[in-house]
Amino acid sequence: MERIASNQFSGTFLEFLPHYFDGIYLDFGGTGNFAFFGLHLWYLLVLLVFSFITLPLFKKIPRERKFGITHLYILPFILFVTGLIKTQGLGGWDLVFYLVILVYGYYFFSSPAFKPILKSTINYHFILAIITTALYIVWFMKSFPQPGSYTNRLLYF
Repeated sequence: MERIASNQFSGTFLEFLPHYFDGIYLDFGGTGNFAFFGLHLWYLLVLLVFSFITLPLFKKIPRERKFGITHLYILPFILFVTGLIKTQGLGGWDLVFYLVILVYGYYFFSSPAFKPILKSTINYHFILAIITTALYIVWFMKSFPQPGSYTNRLLYF
């Protein structure tokens, strides 16, 4: 479908099938047809690699630790900083961004203290989610920020 939509192939599916393995197709290069990352399933490979990379870190994080609300304020700053780092973008975000989300997700959800804090502040999170979603939709409809622009960096917050 992608090859037909971009006028790179015309014909039937059965005519295309023999050409499927004519080289590797990568998001960041490669002119073939075989999708190495599986197109929409790229995140499974990335999640597997990130899991192996972060396993030593996760083993060192103590289970019983103090969990403060300040962690929720530090995360947006770290995510903003990851917006300044450029590696390989997949699925609309940079790989470093996904790695930070994975580490923070583990850090939050492995803490026994996180659930009570989340329960006590859930109303604030719900209201904030509704407001930011509405702002994002309006922002998207007016003019979505271009990659590399100041407004695109603000999107990381």
